[in-house]
Amino acid sequence: MTTQEYATRRDMLQKEVQLPIALTAHEEMQAKADMAYPFTQETSFLYLTGINDANWMLFWDLKQWHLVRPEVSEVHALFD
Repeated sequence: MTTQEYATRRDMLQKEVQLPIALTAHEEMQAKADMAYPFTQETSFLYLTGINDANWMLFWDLKQWHLVRPEVSEVHALFD
């Protein structure tokens, strides 16, 4: 998929809904203290963005789309 295809999908959604929209990606889930469950992205978020990483957010404010990157701590970045 190209970034334009995802943009087209978001444009079709905002034309249909005509309201502010907020979507969030799934969060990672801990299986044990040192191990996470395999990550599976929320399907609507993946369909509209192509992002397959945890904790992102997507907002439509009736004027433009905003994609918010999650904050990642140094410890999280080191171990993941």
